[in-house]
Amino acid sequence: MHTASLDELPATVATGSLDAAFGIDVNLFWTGPADRELAVLTAALRPGGRLLVCYGAPPAGSTRRVTSGIAEKLRGHGFVDVVEHDDPAGSAVSARRP
Repeated sequence: MHTASLDELPATVATGSLDAAFGIDVNLFWTGPADRELAVLTAALRPGGRLLVCYGAPPAGSTRRVTSGIAEKLRGHGFVDVVEHDDPAGSAVSARRP
């Protein structure tokens, strides 16, 4: 297992070497374009590698607002098998690099 911030990732792992990556409460994925960050993750993940972006319990009624935007961005960066996960305890979006 390797732990790194997205800014550190390109310097600390080889391109296409990660089987999986996950982020917890990374607001940038739903509040901003996150193009550079998603490009870093795409490069770091091997083909078939998985990405999971998790969030704690949202305010009532806002889960889909968060997960749908993230899912759209992941699809736009070429991720496939994009799934939005909703639960009263939290939400997440999972995806796979083709």
